[in-house]
Amino acid sequence: MLLPPNQRGRRHIYILGVFFFTTTFLVVFGKRGDVSCALNSLNIGNGYAVRKTWRLPSRQELETLPDYGLPSPTINVIAFPATVALEYWSSTTYAPSTANAWSVSFAYNGNALEYFYLKTSNYYMRCVSGQ
Repeated sequence: MLLPPNQRGRRHIYILGVFFFTTTFLVVFGKRGDVSCALNSLNIGNGYAVRKTWRLPSRQELETLPDYGLPSPTINVIAFPATVALEYWSSTTYAPSTANAWSVSFAYNGNALEYFYLKTSNYYMRCVSGQ
């Protein structure tokens, strides 16, 4: 994903109606439930970046970020610095088992790039705001 010049270097990027948080300030590692504490701190008071709607992205929103033509991490590292080439949680529950949720991988390994895991597993999370 190549960003227009006016979006480079910002702390968030607007893609398809959603603001993606780009700095490492809120790239959290942990269980899916762990993100609520970090999100609460972003959404209280005046919010962060004048927004009070920060949340975990859906699977479809997260799927807009990887560029599998790039080496790992498979993301624009100028726009999303310090992205770890591993899986990131989405807010989308895996329909056959509500104990699982979908993740999207930023590591190209020749296999599937979307996975589902137990929500108690530890993976990275990146916050979004909008829609």
